[in-house]
Amino acid sequence: PIAFIDRVAEGVNCDTVMVNNREASYNAIDYLIKKGYRKIATVAGPMDRTTGMERLEGYIKAHKDNGIDIDEGMIRYGDFSLESGKKHTLDLIENTAMEAVFIANTDMATGAFQIIKEKKLKVPKDIAFVMFDDPVWTTIVTPNITAISQPVYTLGSTTADLLLKRIMEGRKYIDKEPVKVILEARLIIRGSA
Repeated sequence: PIAFIDRVAEGVNCDTVMVNNREASYNAIDYLIKKGYRKIATVAGPMDRTTGMERLEGYIKAHKDNGIDIDEGMIRYGDFSLESGKKHTLDLIENTAMEAVFIANTDMATGAFQIIKEKKLKVPKDIAFVMFDDPVWTTIVTPNITAISQPVYTLGSTTADLLLKRIMEGRKYIDKEPVKVILEARLIIRGSA
C-alpha cells in the first residue's frame, strides 16, 4: 500500500480503469444525426478532466464524420454540477435554435431537464434530450431519457481487483508498467430523442 500511495503522491502513472468516453459520446451524437437533427447543442464537462474533454471530442468527431460543421455557439462548458446544467441549458434555450441537446453527466442533465420542464418545452417535440450516465430517474420521467449507460459495477470491481493485486505485489509494484483498462458504454435508446 505504501508503494501505491508513494507513486500517486509523486504523480507517477498508476493503473487506470475508465469508460471509452469518446466512442460513447460519438454514438449518441451519431444517433441524433441519423434521426435527422442538425442543430445539436451540448453542455460539456470541464476541459481539465479527461471525461469532459473526451466526451466533447466524441461530439465533435460525430459532427465531422457526418459532414456537419461545428457551431461553437452550440457548445457550453459546465463543471459537472446541477447548477451549471441549469445555467447553460437556459442560455442555450434563450440564445440558440437548438433542436437537440447532449448533456455530459448526470448532475448537469438533472439541472438541464428541470429547466426544460420549467420552460414548458416538450421532449422530444421541442428539444431532443440525450445524456451521459443512466441514473434511475431516466426511466421514471416522461418520456424516458435516451442515455449512455456506463458499466458501473465492472468499473468498480475492475478497479478493486487491480488495487488488490498491486497491494499484494508490494514493492514489486514500483517496477511494473501501469495497467490501463478501457470499458465500453452502451447507448440506451428511449423516448427523449
